[in-house]
Amino acid sequence: MSPYSRGRSAPVVLLCVLLAAGCAPIRSVVSSVFPDQAERWARTVTIHRDEWGVPHIFAPTDAAVVFGLAYAQAEDNFWQVEEDVVRSIGRAAELYGPDALADDLVRAAFQVEQLSRDEYAREPEARRAMWDAWAAGLNYWLRSHPEARPRLITRFEPWMAFSRFRSASAGTRIDGARLGDVLVFDADADAWTTAFALGRDRAPASADTSTFDPEPLDGSNAWAIGPKRSASGYALLFQNPHVGFFGGGQRYEAHLHSDEGYRVSGFAILGTPMIRSGHNERLGWTHTNTAADDADAFRVEFPDAQRPLEYRYDGGFRSAEEWEDTLRVRIDTTLVERRFRFRRTHHGPVVRLGDGYAAIRVARFEDGGSLQQWYAMGKADDFDSFRTALAQTAFPVSNTMYADVAGNIFFVQGNAVPRRAAGPDWTRPVDGADPANDWQGYHDFEELPQLRNPASGWIQNTNATPYLATGDGDNLDAAGYPPYMAPEPDNARARTSRHILDANASWTFEALAAAAFDTRMLEAPDYIPAMVDEWERMGGEDPDRAVPLDAAIEALRNWDGVSQTTSPATTLFVLWFERFRRTNPDTGAFPRLRVLEEVVTKLRADWDTVLVPWGEVNRIQRVHTSGAEPFDDDAPSLPTAGAPGWTGIIFNVTGREGPAGRRRYGVSGHTWVGIVEFGPRPRAKSIVTFGQSADPTSPHYFDQAVLYAVGRFKDAWYWPEDVQRQAMRTYRPGRVESN
Repeated sequence: MSPYSRGRSAPVVLLCVLLAAGCAPIRSVVSSVFPDQAERWARTVTIHRDEWGVPHIFAPTDAAVVFGLAYAQAEDNFWQVEEDVVRSIGRAAELYGPDALADDLVRAAFQVEQLSRDEYAREPEARRAMWDAWAAGLNYWLRSHPEARPRLITRFEPWMAFSRFRSASAGTRIDGARLGDVLVFDADADAWTTAFALGRDRAPASADTSTFDPEPLDGSNAWAIGPKRSASGYALLFQNPHVGFFGGGQRYEAHLHSDEGYRVSGFAILGTPMIRSGHNERLGWTHTNTAADDADAFRVEFPDAQRPLEYRYDGGFRSAEEWEDTLRVRIDTTLVERRFRFRRTHHGPVVRLGDGYAAIRVARFEDGGSLQQWYAMGKADDFDSFRTALAQTAFPVSNTMYADVAGNIFFVQGNAVPRRAAGPDWTRPVDGADPANDWQGYHDFEELPQLRNPASGWIQNTNATPYLATGDGDNLDAAGYPPYMAPEPDNARARTSRHILDANASWTFEALAAAAFDTRMLEAPDYIPAMVDEWERMGGEDPDRAVPLDAAIEALRNWDGVSQTTSPATTLFVLWFERFRRTNPDTGAFPRLRVLEEVVTKLRADWDTVLVPWGEVNRIQRVHTSGAEPFDDDAPSLPTAGAPGWTGIIFNVTGREGPAGRRRYGVSGHTWVGIVEFGPRPRAKSIVTFGQSADPTSPHYFDQAVLYAVGRFKDAWYWPEDVQRQAMRTYRPGRVESN
């Protein structure tokens, strides 16, 4: 059946007839109605749900555990799974109308669907079974839950798994060119325009507001600690992606145990079939987003209006490709078909760039390979096999941190990095007519910045430069790498990480658990003394102006720089620093105090006091998975000491103002957090922001939030005997639970 089909298959119709006739509930009839491969997989899968609702999926084959993973994701948050797939395949305008058309047009211009279908078709039969199983798991959940009402996709297809990561592999801006300015010929208007002109600059509130980018600017934390710094003599790993709490790209915790060897615990991104970060019996890894340059804009000229497809190249001309595609757009309650034409050069799709044009090329966009690489990483059993998996260089957006039972710790910056000519400024559009600017393949894995077992005994990365990833004397030399390989500067979280890691010569598992939620704001000592100095000068020059700031300055001056829910100084510093970062600090008199005056005025207006505890202001509250539901000051929420990462804090929670503007509610930052100790039997702890299920009626909707808000972990069970002992529910997909 085509993914565009709106009807249910004949077996589903038959099932409805049987149910209407008074037959047994669906879990008892599904096997007789669906005697197919999906049913055969379902019969072999056992799902154990622990006290937190985390699925531990056991099956005899790798494909079967992937089937179980897809089924479990659908159980917990089908709305978001469908939403993310709809967006990745470029059909969001069918749900949201013209507001979502721009994103769909970008995906059409980049031919996401066709490339994803081609990638699936190239897969060897043994591995293709996993992608088949992923789609089958979602479809099996749908047909075994006829009460479910998908909004658009009535049948998932295996190629959609590849579209999910292909759509998430490029930034919204590439060297100054906006993907939303992709060149589009609108047949209705009989004119060339851009995707943004046909849609809007941002997606509707119910959607993931990123275009081709699942990672907000908060970044991630990753630490690896070697045996020489470990009290137990075992390596330790801290895994901490910082992404949105709502919308696309949500992290989903799961544990897979296949008799064929795919045994890995960690998180998958909702709507995907692989564990993205986690650990197995021998090793573990996590990712941070890289700034390694993985995409370029190539200026292109179409000089002859009589030959509109010919563009300059290598002293002559080449012919661009044009093709048409039909997209459907919801207008009120009607789906309207609209035809569009797109153009691409040998570099990629054409976008408008100022008064001219550019073509965009994104690393590995045509090739794909991300899912296959994560699969190989999850099955690796030592450093060499893990390194072999990484050497596929299929990731265009990720750094990797690693630790294992042999005591190795390792970090590599980037993965899929195009090899470029020296000379051009690759942060800006380059001359696409010059063949010397064409990419020369990709850098070999050995050429990427990487550290293994440094003398310091630790490695950290927080989306900052890899040239300060460890202790003094052990760092890589930036001069040995092209500038486009690692352009990141240092950042506040990296400085805090280095301070924390270097201060402890004998790390314990418990100490790492505490450090994962550390709330020191190391930026505070750099700013507060200058603020106090200004206040003292103001007191001498303009005492009437200084007096209203006395209480705020006194709180800041006596503060230890540690964020706590009971701390008014934390509130003052975060609100002040947030504003101060956006101003020019060197202009006018008392620039720091001018900002503090704004903060004090707002606090008095909102709270009738300057001294408001951070926990009164900073909360976490779960709303609809889309993030479109407004926060509610009267609904349940929890205070938390987390704060934005630019303060230097490790426990990262970035908030958005609530309806009254007094409180802010977390929308990104610490999501899934994991720590692992790699002894002979690795042990792990983890936590997610809210809970395993997006269903407000589930006991696992907000249960983990109680731990998360105060910076505590739950056990992450891995070994089969522990899983079975701790299981609160055990069942097979589509069947009655056994306990």
